[in-house]
Amino acid sequence: MTLDEIKRDLERDVLARGLDDSYIDRDEEREILQIALQRGLNLEASQQALRDVCAERDYVLESDVLKRIHADVLAGLGKDGKIDRREFERAVISAQVAAKNRKSDDDIRRWLVQYLDELGQHRIKTGLFRNWYWSMKKRLGLS
Repeated sequence: MTLDEIKRDLERDVLARGLDDSYIDRDEEREILQIALQRGLNLEASQQALRDVCAERDYVLESDVLKRIHADVLAGLGKDGKIDRREFERAVISAQVAAKNRKSDDDIRRWLVQYLDELGQHRIKTGLFRNWYWSMKKRLGLS
């Protein structure tokens, strides 16, 4: 198969999986990439072809949104190596832009909280008497 034929097949697969919301989650992305690999493309070419198809059709890849979240969190860490609520909210807005508002604020916040939990609780800047992060986790059902 030629690259153009594989790209057409990828486009068909992307359209079938993202038809309802123009959004390709990680599981759908993995399935599409496996199909491309089975058709003879290497991983890097498969990922680029998938990104090209999504860009042409204005679809969002969840993996791109998660990369944006990770970059924003790392950029938002202050001189003390901690993230405060203001930086957290900036990361939410940035991720919403990357997701083209196809995911809810709560979904974005859950991803951010999960990533911050992976980094460790010592990365959260809280107030003296209030812990905004714990309150958010509780509200999202993550505590």
